[in-house]
Amino acid sequence: MNTLTDNREQYLGRKIKNNKNNSRHTALVLAALLSFLATVGYAKGNAANQNDEKNADSDPSVELTLEVQAETSSCLKKNEGAINRISLQPGLIYNPSRNVVIHAEGRHEATQKLTPNSFNETRLRHASITYRSETREASVGLQQVVWGKADRLRILDRIHSFEQSELTLRPLIKLRRPDWMARVLYGYSETGSVEAVIIPYARVDNVRRDSRYAPPFPNALATAGIRKTVSGGFKRTRVGFHVRETVANADVSLIASHGPSPEGAQRTEFIPSAGTGVVTEHRPETILGIGFEMPADELVLRGEGTYSPKRHISLLKPTGLTLSSRHRINAMVGADWMPDDWFLGAQLAYSGLDSAPDTLLGEGHQYIGTLTARREFAQRQYALNSFMSTDLNQQDLWLEIEASWFPPNSNLELALGMDLFGGSRNGLFGRYSEESRVFFRTTARW
Repeated sequence: MNTLTDNREQYLGRKIKNNKNNSRHTALVLAALLSFLATVGYAKGNAANQNDEKNADSDPSVELTLEVQAETSSCLKKNEGAINRISLQPGLIYNPSRNVVIHAEGRHEATQKLTPNSFNETRLRHASITYRSETREASVGLQQVVWGKADRLRILDRIHSFEQSELTLRPLIKLRRPDWMARVLYGYSETGSVEAVIIPYARVDNVRRDSRYAPPFPNALATAGIRKTVSGGFKRTRVGFHVRETVANADVSLIASHGPSPEGAQRTEFIPSAGTGVVTEHRPETILGIGFEMPADELVLRGEGTYSPKRHISLLKPTGLTLSSRHRINAMVGADWMPDDWFLGAQLAYSGLDSAPDTLLGEGHQYIGTLTARREFAQRQYALNSFMSTDLNQQDLWLEIEASWFPPNSNLELALGMDLFGGSRNGLFGRYSEESRVFFRTTARW
């Protein structure tokens, strides 16, 4: 389903050019990394030497960060060799005054031994300036806002598009695409606030073939590459409003947004340069939503729901793709239990269309269940994580298990894990039944 990041309705494809200058590119990246580390050391040395009796609230401050992550994974059922991935993520937080924050963050990713091509990309992930006071906050630049609290489910989290370069239900922070925007927040009381966002040129969902789990789309979708934004007035502008208030010990959120649909809907069209192909149209979409989070001792209850009137969807009628509009309702209920060093969470989500036709591309009514468990040991030096999700319509399963070690007196994290898939090949996860993998990941943070 669109709402639950089901790639079946999102992929249009984008050819990834093979980087033939990997050695030169790697040398440049390593040179930049060494320069950055030298800068970090110099800045920290200066900060230590200048630590005097000045007022820290009014003095300018600079914080430099860097995350380096390397991962290798191997398929358990296919003899296709390992897929290796490395990413560098430098960041800068500069406070020229007590009320102003300048934040910048970049990311470089490189994937090798990927069929048919390797993949390299450098992008800016965050670049904003923010002003804060006791009751007001305003920011402009490349950034992202998070309004939903569902774990890995896209219910209220609808302002941004998503980068579908990983599996459908990876943590959303890894998939969300930041936008250039203006954001204003006003706290009208001790417990309530209202937030407004305007994105002049909203991005739409994108799929790259650099994932460990390349979804098996039909050839027509895999070879298509045309997108259209169809709307009147401001074609790519997206606006959103978020009101937050505490009611009877519950944190309640109301949202409303309007703009081009991030996922879009596919239809067939004759393309003069390529013949008949698949086109994705990102027509305007209105979303109204409500969510709540209510703590009760060690238990937290959560719920979210959205309503989208006349949302455009893809139909097979009976052979080609056509468009239709339907009212869509998405909902989620969940509970988190946090005793001592444990975290246990469960969610049940629903996505459905009114009068869903039999020729719908995908399920007209879909149910997704998730279970999350985390246990920390030895004063958080070790952690065991597991995440299970199932498409209840097709009775398939995805199980993600990960064991992490945080060596004492270091900035390292070492993780060993696996992704296991099973069930119906028509399901959201069963389609990856031949792609179960084991992986090892090393992360260093400064």
